[in-house]
Amino acid sequence: MLITVATFTNPLEAHIVRGRLEAEHIETYVAHEHHIWADWFLSTALGGVKLQVRPEDAPRARDILRREQAGDYQALVTDGAEEVAQPRPACPACHSVDIMPVRRSGHLSLLIVWLSALPFPYSGVTMACGNCGHIWINREAQAYPVLIRFFVIALLAVLIFLLIRGAYYLCRISGINPLCS
Repeated sequence: MLITVATFTNPLEAHIVRGRLEAEHIETYVAHEHHIWADWFLSTALGGVKLQVRPEDAPRARDILRREQAGDYQALVTDGAEEVAQPRPACPACHSVDIMPVRRSGHLSLLIVWLSALPFPYSGVTMACGNCGHIWINREAQAYPVLIRFFVIALLAVLIFLLIRGAYYLCRISGINPLCS
């Protein structure tokens, strides 16, 4: 019989905590993980992803979880890791760091993905300054190079052309519609 020491809505969180417990030599099991991966809405119905241990390990596991929540293990994560300062992007007009990405409508991208079932490389790199209102495209933060975007759009155009052409020939061969001939 296993004892549940923690529950999570996300299986990834359960595995992170499982790794902490196994680092302390506590045998840990994750219950309902596969059910929730298969159908996310089952998480509430099943009571979440359960992290379970043997009864004799439960008090020690709860103590480790309590210390982890208190931040006692934070030093283990940051020790030995060199802090590399990443320069914050700034507005090219006024050099303010009060910037935010501009939310663009993704309706066209969503339509293309839905119709083609292919990933459309959409990148939200348009930025706006909160100080002066300047809007620009942040080229350094661009997720996909321009050539890849062009290639994907060209590929989608060819696929749509082939689908239309194939439907036309199928209509002509079958003779169902007199407008095809």
